[in-house]
Amino acid sequence: KDNFLGDPARPNITVIDTPGFGMRKEEEEETITKVVEALREDVKYVDAFAIVLKRTENRQSRALLNIINLYKSIFGPGFLTNVILVASFWGYSREHEIERGDQTEDAWLKQQRQLFRNFEGAENLEAVYYTSKFNEEDEKQTKRFDSEMTKLYQYAKDAKPFHCKDIVVALDEISKLEEEVERLSEIADEADRLKGMKAKYENCTAELNMLKDHAPSVKTGTTTLVGIALACVALGLVLGIFFVNCYKNMQSHPDEDDTDDGDDSDEEHGLKQNNISKDNDSET
Repeated sequence: KDNFLGDPARPNITVIDTPGFGMRKEEEEETITKVVEALREDVKYVDAFAIVLKRTENRQSRALLNIINLYKSIFGPGFLTNVILVASFWGYSREHEIERGDQTEDAWLKQQRQLFRNFEGAENLEAVYYTSKFNEEDEKQTKRFDSEMTKLYQYAKDAKPFHCKDIVVALDEISKLEEEVERLSEIADEADRLKGMKAKYENCTAELNMLKDHAPSVKTGTTTLVGIALACVALGLVLGIFFVNCYKNMQSHPDEDDTDDGDDSDEEHGLKQNNISKDNDSET
């Protein structure tokens, strides 16, 4: 509790910080308990929820979803009408404007509304653009800082306050939300696995198509096929004649051997007869 921006000339405000979301379940529940007890017993109502997001944050993280769902369980589904976004690290110098390029204030807010599109009241979200590091001696930067902070204060002042629900109800709803987040996480993991398989399939398909495109092509006409057929027939005839002749030659060789053997026997018999005749002559 202090004067707004520490300026005694400005009204008193109460700021409740909510660090620790995205931790382990036990620590997160302890943080939730402390936050809700502080709201219920000390503050009793909230005028505005300032959700601080980095300028470069362009996606809906799980931690951010947990915070939004937590506040929905405490304050009801319409609590987003009291939410104002704070874009942090939004420098006010000319160098920062050049660095951001096409990321103007309107473009950033439009993108954030798209991230919150599933929540009631997302189309009416507003934003302020904040940085703690600016040149206080630069009048332009100082005025821009004061303008953004004044807008934040005025938004909280004009908003209709929200009152807290019972802490037990809030924690029970948070547990259900955590179970749902776990289930969705498993579905997301399965989707990532299927996405990986799809990528592998597409790579294989691409490589197959590439091989088809670069495969050598053989073109044959009717004349070419007829020529090949005739050549095969001629080759078959030649081989057939060759094998027939070989077979005939193999059959003729055994007869010649038998004839030679017969001639040798006759010659041997003749020699024996001559020897017998000579022996008879000698005796005579």
